[in-house]
Parts: sequence; C-alpha cells; structure tokens
Amino acid sequence: MRTLILLDRLADFWPEFDYWTQGWMYESLESNQGYISYNIDSAFEIYELAMAYDKVIEVLYKDPRVCEYLSEKAAQTENPNSKKTPEQVKKNIDDRFLRNSIANPQKYWSNPPHTDLALFTCRAVLDWENDKEVLMDDIAEIIIKNTKYDGMTGESGMSGYATMGKHAIAQLCNLFYQADPDFIEKMYERCPKLYDAYRFHIDLFCVNKYYPVLGDDSYFGMISGVYPNSGGVQNLMLYKMYRLTGDPDLIKVLYRGNGFRSKDAFKSFGYLDGIKEIMAEIDAVIKKEGFEIKLDSVKKDEYQIAVLRTGSGQDRTEVWFNFGTNKTSHDHGDAMVYGIYHLDADMMPDNGYPNVAYGDGWRSDVVVWNRVSQAHNTVAYNKSNQPRGNGTATLWSIGDQFKVIRANQPNTFPNVKKFERSLALVNINKVNTYILDVFRVGDGPAGSYEKYSRSNIGDMTTTGLTLEGTTREYPKYVYMDNFKESVKTDDVWTVDWAITNELRQFTYGNNMHLKMVDLSQGERVFTSNTWLPPSMSMKSQGHEGFQLPTVITEKTLEQGEVATFVSVMEPYARGVSHVKSAKRYPCISAKDGLEYDSNVAVAVETTDGYTDVVVLLDPDVPVHFDMSFETDFGTLETDSQSCLLRFDSEGNLKLIRASKGTYVRIGKEEYIVEDKDEITEYDF
Repeated sequence: MRTLILLDRLADFWPEFDYWTQGWMYESLESNQGYISYNIDSAFEIYELAMAYDKVIEVLYKDPRVCEYLSEKAAQTENPNSKKTPEQVKKNIDDRFLRNSIANPQKYWSNPPHTDLALFTCRAVLDWENDKEVLMDDIAEIIIKNTKYDGMTGESGMSGYATMGKHAIAQLCNLFYQADPDFIEKMYERCPKLYDAYRFHIDLFCVNKYYPVLGDDSYFGMISGVYPNSGGVQNLMLYKMYRLTGDPDLIKVLYRGNGFRSKDAFKSFGYLDGIKEIMAEIDAVIKKEGFEIKLDSVKKDEYQIAVLRTGSGQDRTEVWFNFGTNKTSHDHGDAMVYGIYHLDADMMPDNGYPNVAYGDGWRSDVVVWNRVSQAHNTVAYNKSNQPRGNGTATLWSIGDQFKVIRANQPNTFPNVKKFERSLALVNINKVNTYILDVFRVGDGPAGSYEKYSRSNIGDMTTTGLTLEGTTREYPKYVYMDNFKESVKTDDVWTVDWAITNELRQFTYGNNMHLKMVDLSQGERVFTSNTWLPPSMSMKSQGHEGFQLPTVITEKTLEQGEVATFVSVMEPYARGVSHVKSAKRYPCISAKDGLEYDSNVAVAVETTDGYTDVVVLLDPDVPVHFDMSFETDFGTLETDSQSCLLRFDSEGNLKLIRASKGTYVRIGKEEYIVEDKDEITEYDF
C-alpha cells in the first residue's frame, strides 16, 4: 500500500522534474538531462520504479484504503484526478510516470542498454499482452546491437562500464523469462553473441587478479578481484549459456562468484523451476571439471584487445594489448597501448578513471590530461591526441615459447598510414620472460613522433645516456616536467624501473623491476616526470598523486618516411634480471641489398646460457621479404614475418619458431616454414 501511495504521489510531479533546468552538476545548471537525478541514474531509477509498480499494482484492486487515502489527498490539493477508483489511480501512474518516461528517453540516456532496459520495462508493465510480440522483436534487436563488440557494447572500462551491457541484458532476460521460460533460448537463437557477452570477462581476466585498466575505469594498477556479476544477477544467464554451449567455465565463474558453492546461487530467482536440480547439476560439473579456469592467449578482434599468456600457477606473465581506439565511450587516446602482468604485479598500469574533483568537471585540464595520448604508453604525432579509430591484428602467431601479435591502425593521425605495433612474448624459462616491442609509425606527412614509456610507481635508473636539463613545449593540459635530454646516447641503452609497490597491489612478487633495453636507431631521448593524479578518494584525503619517471624517445620524419622504435622489455622479480644483453643486427634485403630499419632482428642473451635471435619483419617494406642477417651464429636468411632461433652457449641451434613465411636458413641448413599465422616448430 505504501509503495503505491508513493508511486502515485511521484507520478503527480514526474513530468515536471527536469534535471536540465533544475539539477546542479559540475558547478553548473544545464549540464545533463534527467528527471529527479541526472540522466545516467534516471535510467536505473525508472527501471526500479516500474518493477516496483508491477509488483504492487494488484494491491490497488484489493485494498480500498488506497483509493480512500489518495482521493482525500487529491481533494486537499485540488488535483483534477479525483483518484476515487483504482482505474483513476492507475491512469495517473500509467500516464504521468510510465507513458511520460516512454516518451522521453533522452531524459534517461545512460550506459547502453540501460536506457532500453528502463524503456522496455515500462512498456511491458504498461501493456504486456498487447505489446509482447513487438517488444520481443525490439529486445532481440537491442541485444544484437549491444553485443556487437565480441559480446560487449563497445564501451571502454573493462571492470566498470564494459560490464554494464551484459548486466542490463541479464536483467532483461531475467525479467522476460518470467513471462516466457524459453525466452533466453529464443534470444540466443537470434543472437549467438549472447554467449560471447558472458565469456568475454572470463577470457580477459589476467593472472587471476586483474582486468586491464583501459579507459575510464578504476585506478592505476588496481586489483579487479573477481568476475563481475553484479551480485549474481548474471547467474541464470551463465547457467543457460552453459546449457546451450557446453562451456564449463561459465559454471566455474558462477560457482566461484557464489563463494565456491552452488547453494543460494539462485536465491533471487524465486520464479525459477527446479532450483535444486540446477544446483545438483552445477555441483556435478565442478566435481568433474574442478573450479580452476585455464586460459590460453586470446584475441578479441571486434573489441580490439588481446592477451598473450605464458607460465602457470602464480608464475605467469600475461601481456594485454589494446590494438584499437574503437571503444564507443569512456575511451582514452590509447591505441596500441599494452601492459605487462608478471607474477601478481601490474608492471605497466594505465591511468584509470579521471579525477573530476579539480573543478569544471569533465572539462578540466586534469581530466583532459588523464585521457590524452601523452599520458599513455603509446606514440603521439606532433604532440596531438589520438581520435577514435579501428585497429586490425595483422599477425597472430601463438606457440609454446614464442607468441606474437602485430596490429595496425591506419589514420590514427590524419593521413598517417602506419601506426603499427608488434609484440613478441618470449619464454626464457618456466618463470621468466621478455617482450620484444617494435613500434612502426609514419608513411604520412612530415612531423615528429614521440613514444612514451613508464612503469608502475617506482624509481628509475638509466645506463648509456648522458642526461642534461632541458625544456620541452607541450599543450597546457600536459602535466610532465623536469625534462632532461641525452646529449650522448650509446647504441644500446637501458632503463630500469624499481617498482615500490606504493599502493600495496602485489604480494607474491617482491623487489619487482621492469627493464627496457632500447635498440632504436637515430632517436632523441628525454626523461621527465609524469604526474599521475590521485583517485577521487585519495584526493578527498589530501593526497595529490604521484610522479612517474618517464622516458620519451622522439623521431622526426620527412613525408612518407617510417620511424621504428625497438625495445626489449623484461619484467623481473627479486631484483634479479635474466636478460644479460641485447643488440640489433642489420637487416639486408636479398632483392636490392639495402638495409631497412623497419625490419628488426635482435639478439637477446639470457642468464640461462642461451642467446635468442628474434626477427620481426615489416609487412609493408616495398621489396621481397627475403632478408639476410649476419649473426654471431652465421648468416641467417628468412622471409618469415616472425621468427625465433635459440642457440646454446656453444652456438648449437636448439629451436626454431617461425610463422608467415616459407623458410628459415641458417648457414647451409634450410628449414621449411608454413606460410600462415600458426607457428612452425623445430626442436633440436
């Protein structure tokens, strides 16, 4: 009764609530649409109010006190609706709350598809019997639209905004399942990407601890914890998708997220038949499969993110790679940004959610800074920011010891045809790894390209650089200072970040370091401090953030030229590096005898007594791919776009891993390679 009275009274004023003219946000009026709350929250409020109305409407016809009370109040306030009958009260709520909300979706525009969730719930409560056929078609279209990006809506924010679409879809399906027990199966038949929606966050969970902090999400290096399930709202979807696909990992995340048990997993689903039998089925799956989830390297081409994985247990290295700025909202200028998780530490976090507590809301320089390209571990052209764009993975070669991804996003900057990064994750042994990072940019207008490199919070030391103080000019929203330039730079120089675990983010790893051995040619080198603003909770306690030691490498190009940035990145623990040295070999074209800087061959010597020769060829060099390299182990010739050769301390060849070519020749021995992304393997 009380709920009905409150809903009726709210309906009296609902159309007159206008957050645009009445709401104060970010120090101003006319900042956001909305009803009582701003538009984002209004969607959630309308859904909850409509659901509440549906649950109590029958009381209107059973308890005469409702109309007695409301009609008395209507007379006192001279309301033209006398509310003497249940029909009059219902008309007030239907017209002024439900129909007004249906007619004004702009006032509750929210993270997709929460606007649709609120709208469809209002429509269903208002007239389910007459609207259900059209409504079912509309819901299917919304599910198709909001699973477009590998099951996601396309929003950035892996552990926040990117979870909201599948939460809302689960709420929709939970609601309409009550009207049609085959509803979820029907929606899956029309939209098979429903499965992708609930698989996505399984695949992207890294070292059993983190989701990549991408776009407006969380804070720098924060632990994600568990599969995002919004208090179990997805449990029915997880179970149904398991029944439809046979994927036991869906049951595992349900079980793990429910406290490692099946009991009470469906306590919020009182309308569900056979709960005891479903719980028994879950227990049987766990008994057979266990609850551990084993993940391989994965690539999501539509969302444009990938993870390279190696190791086992707690001794893992996982490299995530955001190879496109196609995210639909809450995105940053972060194309080709990658991060490294080693053991349980985030070695290269992204910034996370911008701090809007510095005045002027989302328009402040602090917010702009948090989102621009210069604040990320990527490349900027002429100090400008990246717009939205589409990246494409052009090489995906996953082997046991050697895993490679290459991706390009043309026109990341106007008329810049090449914005391409290659990452090769190489095992040193069962625990330790390194990453060969090759970033090729250009083939466009003349200009300057700057590559930014930072680690987690820590201290930085350099070798091979002679640094002197200098000044640099950037837009006013760029918070970098204390610039130094190397006036004498060795051919091979090194940066080592000692990570201090300032935010207590890791416990298994200790004395963690990230080492960068730079093998680029002809670049200018700068160091600086980069301001990492505090989170909003830190700011409220007087904290002003951190300074991140930064390396900037710059190349200036003429029109049509390509710059190649090359580095070996090694995450290591307990203060012990396993990369002794690294160097580049000249890459000579067999066709014209010229050296091409964008073709990369690197020798990496490790403490295990081996030397790796890693080759990453440029797919766009305008000559035949056959390349020749004079190595310490003889002449190497190949047309393979990715290649690893490992030699022991006596110069004996121990293994070959190669892809996307036809051969590898070392000395007089030639080895056939299959011309595809899958890696050809030889062990000796």
